[in-house]
Amino acid sequence: MLNNLYDKTKECLSLSLIIIFGAILRFSIITKNSLWVDEIATIYYSTGDLYDIVFGYMMNGEFNPPLFYTFEYIITSLFGISELTLRFLPAIFGILTIPVIYYISKKIICNNYLSYLNAFLVSILPLCIYYSVEARCYSLALLLFSIGFCYYLYGRYTSAAIFFLLLTWTHFYGVLFILPILLHYIACNGIKNTYKNILLYIIGISPLALPLYHLLTLKGDSDVGWGLNYLDILPQFFTEIGGMNIMSGLILFCLFFAGFLYYKNIGMKFIILLPLIIAPFTTLFINISTRYLIYLVPFYIIMLTYPMMQINIKSKINIKTLYTIFVIFMLLPGVFSVCQETKIDYRGAAEFVYENAPHNSQIIIMPSSREDCFTYYYKGENAILSLEPYDLGGLQERVKSDDIIIKTGVKEYETGNDIISIYLNENCDKIKEFNLISVYKFVV
Repeated sequence: MLNNLYDKTKECLSLSLIIIFGAILRFSIITKNSLWVDEIATIYYSTGDLYDIVFGYMMNGEFNPPLFYTFEYIITSLFGISELTLRFLPAIFGILTIPVIYYISKKIICNNYLSYLNAFLVSILPLCIYYSVEARCYSLALLLFSIGFCYYLYGRYTSAAIFFLLLTWTHFYGVLFILPILLHYIACNGIKNTYKNILLYIIGISPLALPLYHLLTLKGDSDVGWGLNYLDILPQFFTEIGGMNIMSGLILFCLFFAGFLYYKNIGMKFIILLPLIIAPFTTLFINISTRYLIYLVPFYIIMLTYPMMQINIKSKINIKTLYTIFVIFMLLPGVFSVCQETKIDYRGAAEFVYENAPHNSQIIIMPSSREDCFTYYYKGENAILSLEPYDLGGLQERVKSDDIIIKTGVKEYETGNDIISIYLNENCDKIKEFNLISVYKFVV
């Protein structure tokens, strides 16, 4: 009994220390960057009446289901809208994922040392840190998938079905990762013993059927200019998840692949492999990004450290310690990169323009898709216009002496050889440069 109490206390203390470390990493940078386009969209989709949040916005083109927006609606209603309140819940969701990965690992590989290591790796995984400090649904989606999968591993299938249901109300792409678990469930238990939980899931997601059909119709009729193709999605994902650079990503992928080969459970291999096979083909029909594959995190972490169990070298050197140090060392550049990353500095640009724009001048923002990001921070009274990224005629028609032009964006002006950049360099004074933002003053 005393041994059992000691083990429980040790487990609780060890996990608590890992969770606290993960929390410090996330909250230390939670307000470092300005809100970007998708986070500004979160503000929009989290306000209004509850009907709009749950159904109205989806019926008008928002592709993400409403659960995350509902949570954001609650917290911003209580504490107001700010960088901290918008990103607070994603950070909490990311932190809560840490102990869940521990229990998943404990069930799959039955090794306490690796379970603690896997929990620690999730606390420092660059991809998890990145989406824990962004006001989007991805850290919640990962948490719900991880809890559902954990319940599934421990044989609590109804609880698993409930969390997979909540996941579908958070992010539709999660269905791709629920599918192999469902097939595995049916294969192991038979259709007669599984229909109740499957029916629970189907009934639970049925209110989303009409909005989803409407969304797919809208997507099919529109030309969406973003997304990765089938050749890029997996290489880029494993680069990003493995430390945000190609070299560490490749090395860690080799360890992940070795763990996958060594692992003996065919059913678990199927659960991991099926989404990796299907995901590239989904790019042919819908626009997806690497963040849609965030559900691979539990499998990636566990298979990454699993080769350690296969090492049987007789040596005075502690192989477990060396392996642990090596994996952590491979992740450190990505951790540093994520914690130091400076996104488009709308906050700094807005404060500068507020202090320096002539009273009667107007502010012209290019491209127009960044207007809401700038105006969120801008507190002045100058008239604000926005133009499409290459609308040179519109700019020449509207600009006048002393006007301020905000040129921002990554893809639109990254080379500096576009017609807008050339025109501004020839006809304006560049008065300030922020990260990925140039502030110009038009001179006659």
